[in-house]
Amino acid sequence: MSEKKLKHVKKLALVLNILDEEYQNSVFSGIKKRAKELNVEVICLQHENATIYEDTLVTRFPEFNFFDVDGIILLSSVFSDCPFLQNAESIRSLWPGIPVISVGQQIDGIPSLAIRSKNAMGKLTKHLLTHHNYKQFLYISGIEEHVDSKERKAIFENTISKYMTKNPDLSYDSITGDFSEAIARERLTAYIETHKNKPADVIVCANDNMALGVNKYLKSQSSKHPWSHCAVTGFDDIPQSELEIPAFTTVRQPLREMGEKAVDIMLDHIEGKETNPMSYVESKLIIRESCGCKRKTEKSKTYSEKQLTNIQRKFFQSEHFLRQMSHFAQQLNSCNQEDGLMYTLDTNLAILGINDFALYSFPNPFDENATISKHSIKANELFLRRNGERLTQYGHIKTDTLISFIKNLSENLPASTVVKLLHTSNGVIGCIIYDGPQIIHPYICSISTNLAQTIFRLQTNAQKQKYSEQLEKAVEKRTQELMEENNKRIKVEAEVLKISEMERQRFSTDLHDDICQRLAGLAMLCRCYSSSEKPINKEQMVELTELITETLQTTRQYAHNSFPVELDSLGMKDSLSNLCNTFQSQAKYPCSYEWNLPENKIFTRPQAINIFRIIQEALQNVLKHAKATEVKVEIFTQRKTVFIRIIDNGKGLSTNSKKKDGIGMKSMQYRADQIGAKFSTKRNEPTGTIIELTLEEKKLENC
Repeated sequence: MSEKKLKHVKKLALVLNILDEEYQNSVFSGIKKRAKELNVEVICLQHENATIYEDTLVTRFPEFNFFDVDGIILLSSVFSDCPFLQNAESIRSLWPGIPVISVGQQIDGIPSLAIRSKNAMGKLTKHLLTHHNYKQFLYISGIEEHVDSKERKAIFENTISKYMTKNPDLSYDSITGDFSEAIARERLTAYIETHKNKPADVIVCANDNMALGVNKYLKSQSSKHPWSHCAVTGFDDIPQSELEIPAFTTVRQPLREMGEKAVDIMLDHIEGKETNPMSYVESKLIIRESCGCKRKTEKSKTYSEKQLTNIQRKFFQSEHFLRQMSHFAQQLNSCNQEDGLMYTLDTNLAILGINDFALYSFPNPFDENATISKHSIKANELFLRRNGERLTQYGHIKTDTLISFIKNLSENLPASTVVKLLHTSNGVIGCIIYDGPQIIHPYICSISTNLAQTIFRLQTNAQKQKYSEQLEKAVEKRTQELMEENNKRIKVEAEVLKISEMERQRFSTDLHDDICQRLAGLAMLCRCYSSSEKPINKEQMVELTELITETLQTTRQYAHNSFPVELDSLGMKDSLSNLCNTFQSQAKYPCSYEWNLPENKIFTRPQAINIFRIIQEALQNVLKHAKATEVKVEIFTQRKTVFIRIIDNGKGLSTNSKKKDGIGMKSMQYRADQIGAKFSTKRNEPTGTIIELTLEEKKLENC
């Protein structure tokens, strides 16, 4: 690839697992270096272990057309737990039309780049066999399915096997790690528990991270422990391997060189130039002290002084970042407001030297109304820092679709940018987009957990506040409704008392003006007959008997009007029939009556009494005010509703809207409310009035 810069700015996406370990970080560093030389933009996307979904925004690999990239570099770390990506067809279906290359692992049909480690791994094993004459070996491999892990283990075993034919005292055993420091230490601890008195001469690790874990375990044991003086070797030659005491004998993988070469191959692929299906960079054996070798020359002594200075510098730098990250995490954990989050980010990012940083939140996973469609998902720009200046102000958070956000943002992003999704136990809750020095990436990966929890806490608090406000409004509304209902109830009670008082007054008046007058007349007639010297004849007795009979009938009618006793003895149907017959005899015009209720349905006693009273009151109103010539009472069911209607052909309702309903109307309305029925009045065409009562059939009793 020519050193000359490209005429048009290209944009590449590097997809890897996570920048919390040296291998991926170093490859990214090499890619950044070469991309800067060629004026190429780079977006590093950390996929971690998110699950692939077909129609959600957050997939294992975000939609790269968000960033409008020209090519994709896949680092081998993304393949270990994703069979979907281990063939060219699947990769092209995921990113149609976008050139893709693989780095660290060969994929047939995709231009691939890897480190050739066969020679160096063989040289390392031979060095341990011939230079140190070690007999007992323990090999700690990486992930079993990982291509590099399988290749390194095969080379080690093949080399040992060749020497076993000449030296029968040679032996080896192997255990499986996963390339991580913690798991290697855990597996070694378990192995030593069952092989404590059979120590190995040397422990060969498939990478330097596992060698670090092994070394820490051995150093933690007393000098009398059988395994404490075991030699250790690694693979990769990460910076820590040189700083470790003793420094690791390892195989140097030219990771930065591989990153630089990946950019060249990617750009050739984009421009349609012919590329090799498989390219390699060579690894190199690095001999230091951990295998048992000692430095003896003056040059080595001088190198050790430089090494010590480097160790001190790295140590102080690491201590500074660890201490700062601890403060950063504590401050994030105490953030309960957006302004607190902005201040915390602004302060700590300035201390860490991160000038470009953006923080977005996605909908709360617990929000039932949250949409997860990749084309409509909303994102909130919680924080934006560019060129060392904070651009987001409190109370001015922007909200838009994530696609729109990132497309607008990508136009002004730095030439190299890292994207890190923020995970909680319930899913992805946001992302950060930033740029910074290589050393900062593991610390950002670490602090991202606190950022995710802070966003989740802010969203939860906002949701609680929203629910609280909704509840407060609902309580306020319900309180107002209860007050209105209470005022209405007070008015109804006042009307009931008024109606009751008027009923008593009317009953008292009827007794005084009718029954009492009749009884007074009877008394006067009896006194007259008793003071007469003539004996009482038959005609006088008949007259007296008729007066008494009329008074008795009137008294019974008043009693009947006060409480219809026949409701209990005759039932609702026949009682209403008697009521209509009585009305007809009093009014001297027809009063028809129709009863069409199912035989298995009857009114409850409260329903029967109140309906009877409503019909009774309605008929009295017709008799007194309607000037009708015909009345009809009908009770029937329709669409599971009971209808009670009193229909007359009188003069109809008053057209004066200001005229208030009389006591009778209010009494009927009150009784309807008591049994949960609806009461209404309307005009009957062409003349007259319809009084209607409706009641749900399910409120009746079954017989």
